[in-house]
Amino acid sequence: MELTSLNARFAKVIVEADSVATRLAELDPTLSEELLLEANMRGLDARMEATPAHSRTFAGTTHWHNCVAALRTELQLHGWQIHDLKNCPFTLSPDRRIMLAVMTGDVETGKQLGHPSNQAEKGYVLDLAIQGELFATEDGIDLWIFLYHVEIDKNGLAKEIRAELSRPAQFENKKIIDWHERIILRAIQLGPEVEIDVIENAETIDVAVERRLAE
Repeated sequence: MELTSLNARFAKVIVEADSVATRLAELDPTLSEELLLEANMRGLDARMEATPAHSRTFAGTTHWHNCVAALRTELQLHGWQIHDLKNCPFTLSPDRRIMLAVMTGDVETGKQLGHPSNQAEKGYVLDLAIQGELFATEDGIDLWIFLYHVEIDKNGLAKEIRAELSRPAQFENKKIIDWHERIILRAIQLGPEVEIDVIENAETIDVAVERRLAE
């Protein structure tokens, strides 16, 4: 099923499991929902190692770093190329049609009728990537972003991780403001043992996860 978001004027939104699998395979045979969600779980596993002695931003940044590493390691085994352009991690598909990045998303991430954006502010590198200008000598490379968001309930407990693989269309004021296409992945449901402490930072906004101690 393809839906049109009420907020995003041009985004094609793919949500049904069979359609998601088909579309991911069309982008590249290596891509699958399982591959993307497994990379996110590797990030969550690392995030859960945070303790009160760590800095307040450790958990969120560790989740992202390990998700990036897990995804790029697996893709590299299938012929994808790792690129760090202006210190930003990207992965390029074997046919050089797709450039993939990983970012934390806001609360709208993974919602069928949502209008998500990147949670942490981004600079000109993302703008150039969306415009297809990072690889100045080549045409036809589309940027796709694996966007994920950790949802919390009113008690501060982790409820789920929502994610999508989406192609941005427009970037303004350090935020993605529109999308060409959004492929919504199934949410990862989290157990009640995961407790989240919301962190706000002048440069990035993320959430930190820490283990709840048994009483």
